[in-house]
Amino acid sequence: MPDLSDRRTHLPTLDGLRGLAAIIVVISHCANAGFLPAELGRGFGQMGVGLFYGLSGLLMGRLYLGKPLTHANLVDYIWRRAARVLPLYYAVLALGAVLLFGFGTSPYMQEGAGDVFRAAALIYGTGVLWSIPVEIQFYVVFVAIWYAAARGRLGAMFVGLLIIQGVIVAAIYLTSGLGKGLANTYTLAFWLHFFLFGTLLGHLSTKPAFMKRANARTPIVLGLSALILIAGLFTPPGIRHALGIPSTFVFVGPISGGYPLLLLLLGLLNFGALRLFAGKIWRWLGKVSFSIYLLHMPVVAAVAALADDGPVPVWAKAALVFGLTFALSALTERWIELGAQRAILRMRPGGRTARGAA
Repeated sequence: MPDLSDRRTHLPTLDGLRGLAAIIVVISHCANAGFLPAELGRGFGQMGVGLFYGLSGLLMGRLYLGKPLTHANLVDYIWRRAARVLPLYYAVLALGAVLLFGFGTSPYMQEGAGDVFRAAALIYGTGVLWSIPVEIQFYVVFVAIWYAAARGRLGAMFVGLLIIQGVIVAAIYLTSGLGKGLANTYTLAFWLHFFLFGTLLGHLSTKPAFMKRANARTPIVLGLSALILIAGLFTPPGIRHALGIPSTFVFVGPISGGYPLLLLLLGLLNFGALRLFAGKIWRWLGKVSFSIYLLHMPVVAAVAALADDGPVPVWAKAALVFGLTFALSALTERWIELGAQRAILRMRPGGRTARGAA
């Protein structure tokens, strides 16, 4: 079974796409803060989150669906998922609590102890933290997917989950609406299909017949893939709205929701110009993408507090956000993410021989 952590089977383009997802989120929040054109906000960040979710599902499908669901493999899965996500998440949650209760400010949009508790319990998060409980909840659902795959019923499980998702979404819509209760859309029910699409791709990526289409670089492929990347400039909801092109919520939008999944497919196949994202800079961004995602909002809030007539003009504030976020992310990725991962994995059964969390 291919292991994405193995250099021989690692797909660097997907690392780059993870970096792209993080950059999209930061751009969107800089736009919402007034540092960049407003058209780059208004849901653009959710496109990045959708790409993150697809990548997460792909990783899970690629690493685990070909393995037997044994007790040992399940324990290994739980420890690795916890080690990968929870240390930095709880460190950031603690930072948010200190800022909220100690300084009366909340870059994570928490309004009180209830928000902090729900986020800590992985029930529901506010601000950029909303996506992490959703991710963890998918990890739980994935065990059922894994169980079905082990018994040759993967297709039936996918169909069943999509039906359940549709029923839950319809119930939420009928009881609270989407405009009035938009916060209700920050739940797994509205984003499950991104994970499932990625999981399916991850499963297919272990099939030689599917991956034989990878690495195509003919002139036609290069030209088509370049056009797809250029077309991506017109996919953000805010830009389409400014151009008079109808748009809707990212999680149901055929363009704003479908484009990240198209990039995921083409990135998996290392298709033409998508090889751009296998470059060193993009792969480094992918390496620190989780830190970028979780840390950029306090930086945005701090930069937004600077006076407009101060030493940093408005046009330079976005650059300052990126610079500070990258610097902080490099530190936290090394000293919190990797350090905590190694410590946690050493505590698990057989952990002293573990190389790290995938």
